[in-house]
Amino acid sequence: MKKLLVIAFTLAAFRAVAADITLQGTIGKYPVVMNISTDDDGNCNAKYFYTSTLHDIYLNGKTTKTTFSFSAETYDASGKSTGTERFSLAEDAKHNFTGTWKSGKGKVLPVALHPAVAGAAKNPYLKYSAVHESDDYDQLRSAEMKIIKDSTAKREPYTLSYIHIAHSQVGIMQFTDGPDMPALNKINDLLMEKFITYTMQDFSCEVDNYYFTGPFIRSNVFSTDIFTSYYCNGTPHPDFGDDAVNINLRTGKEMKLGDVIYISDVAEPDEKKEYDVWSNYREKVLAPKIMDLLRVLHPAEMKTAQEDDTSCNYNTPDVWEFAPWFLTDTGLYISPDFPHVAGPCRNPDWSLIPYTEMKKYRKPLSGIDLSE
Repeated sequence: MKKLLVIAFTLAAFRAVAADITLQGTIGKYPVVMNISTDDDGNCNAKYFYTSTLHDIYLNGKTTKTTFSFSAETYDASGKSTGTERFSLAEDAKHNFTGTWKSGKGKVLPVALHPAVAGAAKNPYLKYSAVHESDDYDQLRSAEMKIIKDSTAKREPYTLSYIHIAHSQVGIMQFTDGPDMPALNKINDLLMEKFITYTMQDFSCEVDNYYFTGPFIRSNVFSTDIFTSYYCNGTPHPDFGDDAVNINLRTGKEMKLGDVIYISDVAEPDEKKEYDVWSNYREKVLAPKIMDLLRVLHPAEMKTAQEDDTSCNYNTPDVWEFAPWFLTDTGLYISPDFPHVAGPCRNPDWSLIPYTEMKKYRKPLSGIDLSE
């Protein structure tokens, strides 16, 4: 798809349009979905996607009493400008829009849009919160998403299938065979929730980089880390983050750090039931314990930064309070949680707790032993 930065609209009698409206229809023979929003000052924003490719094209402009104008320049794969594309549309009393689309090279196609009906399309992803909590525009997009099966892999005693959505680089794995399938199905649903969330983010924000580590499967534990870097419309720099997934394969439930390494004899409170208590535990109990252990294992990296030191300061509890963690072939990796402006301080290559060291901190009666 061509990269569109701006686009031109002329909408006759647009004052009849609601402040926010989702439309669907065609440009020539190509089905599209569009959302338009306006404010009282005559500013307007719009986005639309072709159902064949699903990626958003963002628009913005100004309205007058009778027109709605946007402009946008398009570029080919080499970055060369191919001109400005324009829409000229008229609206009737039922908010149907008809008119023409003209490319920068002069090609003209008819346009026909009408108010969208999101529930009319069969949508296999409505069970996932990323879809059923979304607006009509994104529900119409998700209804068009098609899963592509890429490969399978045997990880005894399990079989994994790797998948992605057409036109997206976001992928994920699913368990297709193995013991305790009821628990595995819970895991599949959890992974699919994240997969759908990141795929929809890719279509609206353009994922720049995406990969997952592992997965690590050992002693009834499943662990992986999902890394995503993405640009959203209007932002000068990409944002990025990690989403660690650590699950007990026998129960299908997500694990806490204390389930695999017993560094505190105080049980971690339930985040959903007692958020303030849980947050206080992370700050006052867990983060200092993590720091104590890392100081022993990595004293040089954990040294206290001086006031005039511009390097990353890992010797402060706040960066370990909500640190993501996941398991690898060599040990438990835990990443400090720095703010976006200190992004390069995240994911250092040294913050690993080897399995030989974890053997000293095995949780009693957990049924999970990662020290072999």
